[in-house]
Amino acid sequence: MEDKLKHVFEEAINTMNALGFENNDWAVHGKHALRFDGFKVYLRKKHINLIINTKKVPWKIEFLNFVETMPPIHSDEMKTYLNFHEKTKYNLDITPVEEKIFKELEKKELSLVNKKILYLSPLSVLKIREIKIEKSTPDFLGKEKGKRLLNAIQALFEQATKKNNEKIVFECERIINKFDGQFD
Repeated sequence: MEDKLKHVFEEAINTMNALGFENNDWAVHGKHALRFDGFKVYLRKKHINLIINTKKVPWKIEFLNFVETMPPIHSDEMKTYLNFHEKTKYNLDITPVEEKIFKELEKKELSLVNKKILYLSPLSVLKIREIKIEKSTPDFLGKEKGKRLLNAIQALFEQATKKNNEKIVFECERIINKFDGQFD
């Protein structure tokens, strides 16, 4: 990882700490987590996806699980949150998940320049994506979200196949087969 990006993630740690989160209350998930594990997935420009333990969120959140949250408008927390974007030009997408799920997720640790950050293992990224696909109904996250997530799992399947990573290949196949035809 390039040094500039390491500094962005260190700033994310500072921001999350300033928002009241301990380092073990949250983890990087999604495409950056997969990149940290050596998968060459497409990264959404200037976005960092974080997953947090719902019980640790210091502000009221409307939806408890799998819907991005941010601090209340006009709060000191929102100023801190926006300051991260001002400093880094990156967006923090913060997604809460219930405590039970958060604790079950396998997390790994990555050394940056001066700090360490937690990120989800590829199997945990797949678990979160599977749950989000299940919630991708017209009334909730939307079918388009499910289709995008399924396409991302297909891309990971192809990379895992090239790497002979049987566990990831198996999980990708299982999820792809489970939702086959639901988003056509």
